[in-house]
Amino acid sequence: MTAPIKLSMYLIQRFTLWMLVTGAAFSLLIFLGDFLDMLKLASKFNQGSLQAAYFTLLRFPFLLIDLMPFVTLFATVLCLLSLSESRELVVIRAAGVSVWQFILPLLAFTLLLGCVVLAFLDPIGTSSYKKFRQIENQLRPNMPALDISQSGLWLRETGPAGDRILHATRVVDETRLLLEQTNYMIYDPLGNLDRRVSAQIARLENQQWIFENAKVHKVTGDVTTHELLQLSTASQITNLQEHFRHPNTLSVWSLPQYISAAGVAGIDIKSHLVRLYSMLALPFMLTAMVLVAASFSVPTGRILSTGRTIGFAILFGFLLFIFGKFVAKLSELSILPIFLASLAPPLIATLLALTLLLEAEDG
Repeated sequence: MTAPIKLSMYLIQRFTLWMLVTGAAFSLLIFLGDFLDMLKLASKFNQGSLQAAYFTLLRFPFLLIDLMPFVTLFATVLCLLSLSESRELVVIRAAGVSVWQFILPLLAFTLLLGCVVLAFLDPIGTSSYKKFRQIENQLRPNMPALDISQSGLWLRETGPAGDRILHATRVVDETRLLLEQTNYMIYDPLGNLDRRVSAQIARLENQQWIFENAKVHKVTGDVTTHELLQLSTASQITNLQEHFRHPNTLSVWSLPQYISAAGVAGIDIKSHLVRLYSMLALPFMLTAMVLVAASFSVPTGRILSTGRTIGFAILFGFLLFIFGKFVAKLSELSILPIFLASLAPPLIATLLALTLLLEAEDG
């Protein structure tokens, strides 16, 4: 049975207040901490403190989403501790309301909050983070523009001698920069197509594109064949994976389409799959944090002091964060299934919290 509606609304109201307070505190810490990092980046490219603050604002929504489990954990702990200190929790328990009854409204609210974050905040965060990455790439010299579509990989190089566009149907090896079924369009400084190079295999070595069994198609209609054709490039590429669309620049709505296109092109999409599944598991991670906080906060006054409650909550949250990053890395290395690695942290946290709550509530 759930708690009465008025009690549920009151608990949700108190919980929302603490979510706002905790979120504001974390937002301040995020902004100050990231601003110091962005100051270093801005000074590296001769940018001022205002530009560093702008970088931080662009990165802020994504960083806040990343710390949402901690915000939920601390908000739940502080909410339940405040109810305990004001004796409201004692009155609620004395009225015959079990821990499961007054925790359920908080779980339902947190699950809804997680869905709202996925639906609205995540697209905002990924869009602003994408803009930050674009500005960062513009500040770096000779940084090519790279994109993935259903037709394969597209790479655009800009330079004083004219733009160059490379299209490859499939990426054979990202680290060796080995591409398959390529077309390389070379433009003059005025933007007119000068010639096109088609080859079955292309690779990048020492800032040179090397095409095997290449055909050069000139605008005049002449075609020449080359067993091995070398063309210099100013692009500073060492690993194609570093220049693909970063998983953090794609929302949960855009990731499936990108994963499908990149998979066809032969690109490693493990990091994108990890982000997709971890974001889909976010609502369950938030509810797990509520249960974890309740497992340490409800026994307050009987087993743990206030300081120890907060300390254990911080320790457990930190360990869970480290564990989540660890299993995510294992899944990227194909050691663990990606779905299992994304689901494991909230599932383990939920089971441990339920065990502690059952022991505290039923003995």
